[in-house]
Amino acid sequence: IVQRNMSAGTGNKKAGSKEVSPSTVGKSPPKSKTKAKSKDKNAESSSSKDSSSSHVEDKTKTAGETETSSEVRDTSPSSPKGGRVTRQNIRKREEVEEIRDKYLSMDLKSKRKLYKGTYITLEKIKTWPDYFREDLQQKTDKSKLGKEKEVREDLNQKISLFQGDITTLEIDAIVNAANESLLGGGGVDGAIHHAAGPHLRSECATLHGCQPGEAKITCGYNLPAKYIIHTVGPRGEKPQVLNQCYTHSLDLVREHKLTSVAFPCISTGIF
Repeated sequence: IVQRNMSAGTGNKKAGSKEVSPSTVGKSPPKSKTKAKSKDKNAESSSSKDSSSSHVEDKTKTAGETETSSEVRDTSPSSPKGGRVTRQNIRKREEVEEIRDKYLSMDLKSKRKLYKGTYITLEKIKTWPDYFREDLQQKTDKSKLGKEKEVREDLNQKISLFQGDITTLEIDAIVNAANESLLGGGGVDGAIHHAAGPHLRSECATLHGCQPGEAKITCGYNLPAKYIIHTVGPRGEKPQVLNQCYTHSLDLVREHKLTSVAFPCISTGIF
């Protein structure tokens, strides 16, 4: 652009050529003056080019900085779905946290009024040794069994096998075999969302999904369980990712100092 404007101003003259007025035709103008003029024009041209070039670079840099700043603002991890943080989004998140805290601080008697059906306490669930003695041992031919192995009775007393509706368990936490959106689906995921009520979906929307093998925790809302731990199982046979579902869920149990948790079947193909 700068060079094009310069050409228009000089016509057919070449940059740096000497000017000859009619009064000096046939005379040789002083060389020193011609050289001085030529040098001055070249200096002005160079200065004009440098100034314009600097101006263009500054514009380009400013545009680049503006674009980068916009990208950082749009992809901020604290903004919902990678968008801009707005007052409406902040207010919505505050409302979700307020409702969550209300449910978590609710006493047991008040919360039981919110249950949609019956509930089962931890005391009513048989431990693994009790289940074996009362259910399996009577149906087992001991003559066909091999030598009894040593077991840790203290550990077995902490394990239970439950057959029934996981949404009826009144314990610290139940695990949800969720999909990556965390917004509800089929199978146990759909059953948990239905029993917990719409506040669960609202809180899950603030978590921005969950990757396979990871786990996130929410309030249980209308469920007898106080918390829900959402984990996403792998698609296909990926034992390492499936193992991470359990370990990350148990990490949340320890982090929140929970004493009881129920796991459904994870990664069974139904989401």
